[in-house]
Amino acid sequence: MKSLIRWAAVLLSFLGSGWWIAEVGYAPGPDFGARWSAWVPVFRRLVIPILCLASSYIALQYRSWWAFLFHATVTLLGVWFAYAWLTSKPEEWHRYQGVEFPGVAYPQPSPFLPAIFLLIIPGAFWYVTGRSGWPVLVSKRISVTTTSAVLLCLLITTVAGAAALDLRIIWSGECHYSPEPFTAQLGPQQAVFVARILGARKLWGPYDSHWSPGWRRYWLPASVQKQFWGLPWWDRKFVILLMSGRGGEAAPPRGEIDFVDGRRLPGSLTRFLPIYETFCTRTGPLADSEIDMRVLRDGPPQSGVRILGRTARLTGDYPNYRWEKMPSTNVEIRGPEGLTTVESDPYGTYDVRGLAPGYYEIAHSLASGTPQCRFNISSGEIHECDVSIR
Repeated sequence: MKSLIRWAAVLLSFLGSGWWIAEVGYAPGPDFGARWSAWVPVFRRLVIPILCLASSYIALQYRSWWAFLFHATVTLLGVWFAYAWLTSKPEEWHRYQGVEFPGVAYPQPSPFLPAIFLLIIPGAFWYVTGRSGWPVLVSKRISVTTTSAVLLCLLITTVAGAAALDLRIIWSGECHYSPEPFTAQLGPQQAVFVARILGARKLWGPYDSHWSPGWRRYWLPASVQKQFWGLPWWDRKFVILLMSGRGGEAAPPRGEIDFVDGRRLPGSLTRFLPIYETFCTRTGPLADSEIDMRVLRDGPPQSGVRILGRTARLTGDYPNYRWEKMPSTNVEIRGPEGLTTVESDPYGTYDVRGLAPGYYEIAHSLASGTPQCRFNISSGEIHECDVSIR
């Protein structure tokens, strides 16, 4: 019975450590590429599961005085974690009937519960059972190979758990939409590159789902063809894209080359995985990303403003609608300098540079109806307006 209890304690310690590492890996951390000093709080929180794992390993094989001392130290350290959390709670003031009084604020996440369940209770358990003469669990010395294999399995499991927690947030469909073409990185999580789709597997979403925040998603292995920014050196050959279904909610076909405007997973640990979320971004087939590629190639306007967009018409039947490019189509642009008429090129793209800043209206024919776009634009900015042709 004693051995069974001690094995159960070891198993719970390993599971608890894995859960806490997954929580730390899922919780947002410093910006990607931040200095090592910014990662100190993350490493400090990892001390809890690391000591718990060390305590479990020592409990498997040793029952010497230094092992008892180690477990006693672990217990005291857990008490210190709990005390430090209780004394570091920021004071929060509340107002009631015109009178302010101090309240209690509980910061999240905190090391309070893991300090209790992963340090105080296990540390006290190993110390008491060791002093009471309970037998060791493993009589032979554990090999380095076995230890490494167990730690590797634990690492894989905790990374998978952290990724699953991040995917739970992605399920809600957080939008990263960039309304206008960009010429520079929009945030530390953004990565922009060109990739070839190697395959597709459904991640979630029934085949009869409708447009909703939780609609059908796929995960797609892809090989990077060209990178602009945001890819660390270990992701510059192979990535995994999280992508929503397109027309008819189908996955992008194998072999398609896409322009990718992706976001890394936000967790402290998961951000190092080669996984990029593309929901509600400018990601799309490279053949339809002429504007994005053109803007990235040219950079920001040297003077005035730049307005460009596609000329296209909607073809096909529901649910397989698609936009067909309409080259050599006139577009009218009314702005501070009057009316400008421009013709789209063979790619179905019109592009006007050096315009004066100010208010603009754009349509295929401004005289025949309501403008398709209205906006104010400042000097040095780029604005996209797609014009549909009926």
